Amino acid sequence: MQGHVEILPYALFQFGQKLLHWYYKLFEIVQRPLHLHAYSLRKNNITVDFMPEVSVPAVTGDPHQLMQVFLNLIVNAAHAIADRLKGNSGEKGKITIATRRNIPWAEIDIQDSGQGIPQEIRSRIFE
Repeated sequence: MQGHVEILPYALFQFGQKLLHWYYKLFEIVQRPLHLHAYSLRKNNITVDFMPEVSVPAVTGDPHQLMQVFLNLIVNAAHAIADRLKGNSGEKGKITIATRRNIPWAEIDIQDSGQGIPQEIRSRIFE
C-alpha cells in the first residue's frame, strides 16, 4: 500500500516508566517525505534515485521525527542543488538515497549534486 508505514509494536521500559516504541521499515520512513516533496523536486529539475534494500532491519523511533529529519535533508539537498544550478537552465540536479543493512545496523546514505559545504565552515556545521 502506497504511503502506508508497516508498524510492529514493541514496548520498552526505561527508568521505571513504560515507553511505547514501534518498529518501522526504514525505506517507508524515507519514502513518505520523498512523496511529499516530489512536485517541488520535479519543478526544480531534480531527480531522485531511491535505492532501498529490502533486507534492512526495522528501526525503532518516533516516525514523525524520523520523517522530519529526512525531509530536512531532502530540502537542504534541493537548496544546495538549486544554488549550483542558478542560471544553468536545462541542467538537472540529482539526489541519491540508499538504504542498506550493515549488521546489526540499518544505514542510510544521502548524496546530492549540490556544491557541497565550504571548507571554512565544515567544522561548525553542528554548532
